[in-house]
Amino acid sequence: MKLIPVDVEEKISGAKFKEKYLSTKRPVILRGIADKWEAFEKWKLPYFKQIAGNIEVPLYDNSKPTPTSKLNQPDKIMTFGQYLDAIDAGPLELRMFLFNIFDHIPELCNDFNFPDHLTKDF
Repeated sequence: MKLIPVDVEEKISGAKFKEKYLSTKRPVILRGIADKWEAFEKWKLPYFKQIAGNIEVPLYDNSKPTPTSKLNQPDKIMTFGQYLDAIDAGPLELRMFLFNIFDHIPELCNDFNFPDHLTKDF
C-alpha cells in the first residue's frame, strides 16, 4: 500500500478544486470553511437540549441480534435531551441510528452553508 500525504487547502477556487481533487478523486482537507458558520458557535449540548430535547429518539445497544430479534427495533427510547445528558455523563453503550435531526428541526440547515464550488455541478 502506498501512502501519500493529504493536501491542506485554506482557500481554493472551484476550478482548482475540480481539477486537482474532484476529477482525480484525491482527498483534501479544506480549512476555514466552518469558521463563520453560526453552527460553529451555537451547536453545543445546551442548545440542542433546548431546541430538540423533547424529541424521542430510538437507541440501540451493542448486543448481537438473535434469530428472534426484530429488525430495526430499538433497544431503548428516550428523549434527545436525556440521551445528551447520558453522553455528557460518560461512556455510553447506546447509539442512535435512523434518526435525522434535520427532519425534526430543518431550520438547523440555516446555521451552515458550503462554498458554491463544493455544491454546484456535481
